[in-house]
Amino acid sequence: MRRDVGVRGVKSLGSFGDHACLGVVTSDYWVPEDDELPLPDLDEVAETPRPADPHAVGEMLLTLSKAARDFTLYEASNQIVRHHIEAYREASRVALEGHATVELVIHPFEIRCGSTPVYKESDRERSLAFRLFRDGVRGIAIAPQASWDELLRLLEVFSVRFVGVRQQEDDMVTILRRAELPHVTLDAVEGFVPDEDDPEGEPRLTPRAKPDERTTGFGTPLPRLVAIAEPTYQPLPEHALAHLREEENDESMAPSAILALRELLYLAVDPDDEITEDDVLAFALEVGQAVAVEGRADLLLRLVRDLRAALGHGERVDHVVRQFVGAKVLDHFLRDVEPQQEASLVELMGLEPGDHVEHALDLLASSPAPSLSPPGEESGRASVGRRRLLTRIVVRLAGQDPEPILARLATAPPALAADLFHVLQEVAPTRLVDAALGMAEHPDPDIQLEVLKVVATARGSCAVGRAMHTLLAGHSASVRVEAARVLVARAGDRAYAPILAQLEKSAKTGIEVAEAEAFGRLLAQASSDEAMTRFHAWAEPGRLSRLLHRHATPEQHLLQHAALAGLSEIATPEAREVVAHLAKAEPELAARCQASLQAMGAAR
Repeated sequence: MRRDVGVRGVKSLGSFGDHACLGVVTSDYWVPEDDELPLPDLDEVAETPRPADPHAVGEMLLTLSKAARDFTLYEASNQIVRHHIEAYREASRVALEGHATVELVIHPFEIRCGSTPVYKESDRERSLAFRLFRDGVRGIAIAPQASWDELLRLLEVFSVRFVGVRQQEDDMVTILRRAELPHVTLDAVEGFVPDEDDPEGEPRLTPRAKPDERTTGFGTPLPRLVAIAEPTYQPLPEHALAHLREEENDESMAPSAILALRELLYLAVDPDDEITEDDVLAFALEVGQAVAVEGRADLLLRLVRDLRAALGHGERVDHVVRQFVGAKVLDHFLRDVEPQQEASLVELMGLEPGDHVEHALDLLASSPAPSLSPPGEESGRASVGRRRLLTRIVVRLAGQDPEPILARLATAPPALAADLFHVLQEVAPTRLVDAALGMAEHPDPDIQLEVLKVVATARGSCAVGRAMHTLLAGHSASVRVEAARVLVARAGDRAYAPILAQLEKSAKTGIEVAEAEAFGRLLAQASSDEAMTRFHAWAEPGRLSRLLHRHATPEQHLLQHAALAGLSEIATPEAREVVAHLAKAEPELAARCQASLQAMGAAR
């Protein structure tokens, strides 16, 4: 046995341009060494045409449409026109060569090859399907034998209809018939049919009229009207009127401008569109300035996001974005920012890098403290809102870097220190306690009170204990009392001894009665048993003390006030007896003692 490959015939595959394409028919089979088989019939080995490839047909129509539109934009000798014509020639060769006749069905906005859509365009001005359907073409058949000359004339016809005006020229069907394309046949309608009134609807194919037939009434003058009807008006429903009013509303202008900018951005990134990046950036600058004037931080945030998403980073884009993210914009919004715009402004300031933290801290330091404004005043509420907004912005911009905040704490006034403590709580909570403990000896009592707020929740340590003792012996009564209250909450009965020592020390140097009473109540809360013994001694001094001092000294007087407040806190029967005795021994305290006895009786 041997394998024979031989030429058995030659057949025509059609023509392309000025060249004829021939195919060689071969056979490949096994034959015996000494036998010779008869040659097969050429009709049996001849290849049958393949069905049309929808993908290749769609590529041919796409290149045909692009080349036809080129004539509306460029000269015929332009390089772009030549490039698209060459692409059309290659796509036509692939779609027709070796395939069966390409049969196209024309719909209002799409063209199908059989039942497969191969071209679709919903824009009337750009749609090849709409122009064909409008002119009455319902089907086109292109035989594979069509030469390049015929295909080129077909392109010329389509280009004429793209640049022409329908009322002044023949329709597509007339021009195609005049072109005399032997391998291109049409299926068209003559005159107007009901489907023509609504080209967007599903078309109803009608048989093509014969050349010698004429449509009755087509092209003739309209009949004379018997009577002229008066116009009638139909009232619009309220929801339609509301929609129309909304379109003319001043508040809708800014959102509409943002939407228009987004559509322009889509066109700017399209290489085939004439809109350039510079055009869009100029429009974006105007829109952004108008939006900022209206105080719409949410729309300004959307504008910056759209610019970045579509155009990315570049020198010109960065220049425009910096106009909307920075100190100038922040200063503008802080003059009168609405509460619902605060979140958008905070996020806007965090979109772009820059030294915004220092500027926000400067603004926070220069903002008047709310305590300086009279209660209920509009300026006071505005100051609170301004400081709250700036604090949120600093938290957003500082990220995880607490150094700018820590650097400001040493010289910060009380109001700013309180805000910076809040920022550190969000940015770097582990650094907050160390910063607060370092400011325990600060001379300003308001700052010491802010330190106490931090220390109240800090984990116990030697540093925290030293800070508490420092604050307990501070220069301000409010700080000393608050420190004693925090110490009782943290240490319980272990707070009794340091509070007692501080009370006795302060009583010798002289303090206010209110502070002594506060310390007495805290002693009772820390350890009622130990405090009861101490209160009994303060309320009933010994015989020697009564002989030496006919009247209570200022120190004893303060301790008796502390004892009275502590006994009222304990409110036991023994405590009532001590208070009753104190009322008899000290006429100056009688009224207070009677009030305490009544309160303890009511509580019991």
